[in-house]
Amino acid sequence: MKHEVDEFGTQVQLLINLPDGTETEVAARMGYTVQHLKVLLHKEQGLPLSMGLESTDGRPLLDPLSLSDCMNIRPGATNVLIVKVV
Repeated sequence: MKHEVDEFGTQVQLLINLPDGTETEVAARMGYTVQHLKVLLHKEQGLPLSMGLESTDGRPLLDPLSLSDCMNIRPGATNVLIVKVV
């Protein structure tokens, strides 16, 4: 586990609003890319990899960015993201 902390950084809690109106919680790391998060959601929820992710203020999260690059995602807080199926 220490290796993961060294490589991917601090853990962050994400509350994901799914297209069907339900929510799921995901424990991620600040160093994960948005693309990595999409793969996790694809595996766990069966969502298409072409999905979009947005913060609650409507800002899209771009695939190559890490979660630490996304202004509204902060460790120690419950961060809400919205899935948009395109």
